[in-house]
Amino acid sequence: MEKNLIKFPPIPSQLETSNIFTNLKYFGPGAIIVSMTIGSGEAIFASRGGGIFCCGLWCFAMIWSDKKFLPEPYRMGKILTVLTIISGIGLTSFGVIAITDYIRTIF
Repeated sequence: MEKNLIKFPPIPSQLETSNIFTNLKYFGPGAIIVSMTIGSGEAIFASRGGGIFCCGLWCFAMIWSDKKFLPEPYRMGKILTVLTIISGIGLTSFGVIAITDYIRTIF
């Protein structure tokens, strides 16, 4: 009995070239970097780093930009500001904990 195998469509002829710039149009730099570093563990570190620099610190940047650039009627209320501060502290601290645990496993 034949197994149910996944059949992928053929690769487009534009992707069969070895020109890196042509491949960047289709995959983007992030996909190429992840595909080159997936065996070395860098892709896992990138997700932890993203948790710190993109999620946690983004909350603080949103509060700063809200208070600095928006007119008073469009600013966040006190409850939303407090919740954003709590989530920023939580996401940043969890990211720092994850990175320190990751570094401890390496050394």
